[in-house]
Amino acid sequence: MKTFLKFTVLSAVLLMLVGGLASCNEKNTNNYKKVCNVKNPLADLPWLREFIEIGGPFPGMLVNIYQCTYNDGAVGFLINPAFNSFYPIIELYNCEGELLDYAGWGSWEKLFEKWNVKNRELIWTNIK
Repeated sequence: MKTFLKFTVLSAVLLMLVGGLASCNEKNTNNYKKVCNVKNPLADLPWLREFIEIGGPFPGMLVNIYQCTYNDGAVGFLINPAFNSFYPIIELYNCEGELLDYAGWGSWEKLFEKWNVKNRELIWTNIK
């Protein structure tokens, strides 16, 4: 019972924190700098557009997509497709849509260090 209560409280706090930080939504494309040889990666990269259109790996799953740099300047995308699951993961993709690496909850920082991930910016979410 205590474990369930701790998980519920932690999940609620995490949801409020991410919800408060999430200022983007699927209709807000902001003014993107040209990256990956496109002006708007959400609309112009077919693999990313398809990911958004189908709603991630499973219908109804909450998803955050971050644009970032890795390995000293390469542009990439961090996709958090299991935000509302018991084991949230984060995946690092390059501009071509190749999965470079992924990490489970508790090891995200190791992934960020391994790939030298910086400049994380939320560019899309379906969390309301």
